[in-house]
Amino acid sequence: MQQKTLTIIFGTTRGLGAALYEHATQQVGDCVLVNRKSVESRRSGDAAVVVDLGQTVTDHDISKIFSAKDLSQYGAIQLIANASITGPITTIGNTTSQEIAATLLTNAVNYMSIINAFIAKTSSLDVHIRILVVSSGSAESPTHGLAPYCASKAAIEMFIRSVALEPHDNLEIVAFRPGVMDTDMQQALRNADQKDFANTDRYKQLYQDGQLRTSESVATTIFKLLDSSKQWTESVVDINTMHI
Repeated sequence: MQQKTLTIIFGTTRGLGAALYEHATQQVGDCVLVNRKSVESRRSGDAAVVVDLGQTVTDHDISKIFSAKDLSQYGAIQLIANASITGPITTIGNTTSQEIAATLLTNAVNYMSIINAFIAKTSSLDVHIRILVVSSGSAESPTHGLAPYCASKAAIEMFIRSVALEPHDNLEIVAFRPGVMDTDMQQALRNADQKDFANTDRYKQLYQDGQLRTSESVATTIFKLLDSSKQWTESVVDINTMHI
């Protein structure tokens, strides 16, 4: 069996996704970058695919992702579902059905379809699969002004927990909660009107106190988890309590 690793990363243009790709380029193996806009890969062995997770993914979209590289040529494939959106930062009754739908599609529903197709496509291959979905503590902690976001993260976590119970050979899957990071989302929450997001002052204080993790440090932790020789025994992992 080939020992080369393929890493498929969703959302690599900035923040955590950019840090994940930077980390991946320092390792032996290839990458497939999936973004809603065209990007250039840094290495000749890498591939870039355009798929808009804000729209319902089609069979053609999914085919593009998993045909960008010959999956049978790898001994291990790791899929990192990083791309997500904050969605509307406001109370329910003050947003639109389109914003709610886009949040659920991007953060949950499309990943369910993609993971389903990925498992089906790799089930006959002699390859070790690891799937890591970047989740959030909001999956279990309701937050004023972020109802669609919280619902989307709760949905994808329950999906992952359920898949983890199924008898898939050579497959490990986890939802990873990265804690509070210095991201565009954090900036948006700090700038939100308090009537739309009641915790804005708390997030401002976290930023002022230097309590936000960098994307680079979180990316390093994610790859420690992906590179670990230990079998994943939990389907939800929180950076604040994890042991590698």
